[in-house]
Amino acid sequence: MIDWIKSHHPYLQPDAWRGNPLLVYGVDVDLATGEIISVAQIADYKGLRFEIRPSVKGPGAALLLNGSLHKYSNDGLHNANDYSFFQLVNTVKDLTARFAVIPGAATLHGLEIGVNIKLPFSPLRIFKQVVCYRNKPFTQIDKKVKRMGLICCLTDYDVKLYDKQAQSKQPCGYMLRFEVKVKKMRYLRPYRITSMADLTEADKMYSLISLLIEVLHGIVFFDYSIDQRQLSKPELNQFLMLSNPVSWAAMSKYQLTRNRQRLNDLITKYSKRNLKPLLNALLLDNWNGLFEAEKLQPFHQLGGGQNTCVDATFSHLEYVGEKVALSLNSNRRKKSANPAQIYSLDQVKIYSAKNVQRRTCKSCGRDISSQQVTSMFCSESRYGKIAKSCRNKDSNRRRDLKRTIFKAMNIQNFISITYQVGGKTYTDTLHPSELDITKTWLDRITKIDIMPVASGEKPETIKGKAAKQFIQSNFKIKNNEWTN
Repeated sequence: MIDWIKSHHPYLQPDAWRGNPLLVYGVDVDLATGEIISVAQIADYKGLRFEIRPSVKGPGAALLLNGSLHKYSNDGLHNANDYSFFQLVNTVKDLTARFAVIPGAATLHGLEIGVNIKLPFSPLRIFKQVVCYRNKPFTQIDKKVKRMGLICCLTDYDVKLYDKQAQSKQPCGYMLRFEVKVKKMRYLRPYRITSMADLTEADKMYSLISLLIEVLHGIVFFDYSIDQRQLSKPELNQFLMLSNPVSWAAMSKYQLTRNRQRLNDLITKYSKRNLKPLLNALLLDNWNGLFEAEKLQPFHQLGGGQNTCVDATFSHLEYVGEKVALSLNSNRRKKSANPAQIYSLDQVKIYSAKNVQRRTCKSCGRDISSQQVTSMFCSESRYGKIAKSCRNKDSNRRRDLKRTIFKAMNIQNFISITYQVGGKTYTDTLHPSELDITKTWLDRITKIDIMPVASGEKPETIKGKAAKQFIQSNFKIKNNEWTN
């Protein structure tokens, strides 16, 4: 969601930060001469930097806050996990309680909008297909580590695509970080986001999905693995031109629109790896998930204990009533021609005590609304031993998929994988080592076929006794994990 921010706090007195026991200040000093380089007082705390520096507009001091809200929420450790809207609101409330931040008066001068997208394959595969953003080339974030990711720098904002696991050193699997770093707030003018208080308004935050989708649409992807022998001579000329970033850089606005359509036609006809629809679906699916209700932290004692400098005055009951129920479920829509209105807030699923949605068993479809909120299957305590088959049916399906993947891995064959994202079905051909074999992605998969080595052979799907014999002879089960 929102990661890095840069903000100015003009109505906050320096003593509110200077006297805070949580902040330990230092100054920049020349190690050779001992001369003070900067008169600014700087304190780093849990991924955020608090600065008190002389004001350039007159007497007094300017208070600046910049850094990662996401890292601050994780005690300054990392930002490799999902960061929901509700966690964002809790973070702003916590800054108010601990450091007397006034959200409505905290002017924003920059922020990062991003999403961690879980992939079934390595993000490196995506980086290899990126040509440019509109007609601007991408560059390596780290020239020494090509798998790190790509960045395209523009005047008002930067576009980033990078491997979150490689960047954060956290074991988060195949995770693509898609990020827009806003450097000039005029870029967000259509979304009416100007202060930290706007970060706590669900309708404004949710509308940023249209910005991310618009930027994603501007990225040019090309499948370089297309067999050029299948192309006609005019199509081959298009292939050579559209796969070259230099060609895109020389295009006019009219040529960009026309060649985008040509590229789409070419990839639709010949490519088996059209990434953009998949990324679009994953992006929207993940963004909606960031707005789903979760356990809200009470704001009576944020962090608690002696480290809390200012008593919090926010009630979690008031928060639920105003921020969630009214802001997200409100039928009021401001009229605007900007793209933020493309995706309405009705897409966000909000669960509250007054609006409980009907839940059914994942396997048999029985109504389980009366069971615990986290229940996905029929309860054995309610329906007896027969309910155990519901859970087994789901786990057995994942077990069979694992068997197929491991067999393909053992014989070094590619697999055809069919999976669903956002209600749409996608089919891709992967090597088993490219697949992230996690419960999340196994739940998305509907079918896996082992691809034949020789032409004319039929794809093989392993099941039944053959699967059991294969798994018993090649793999062992230890702590519910499959090992060679």
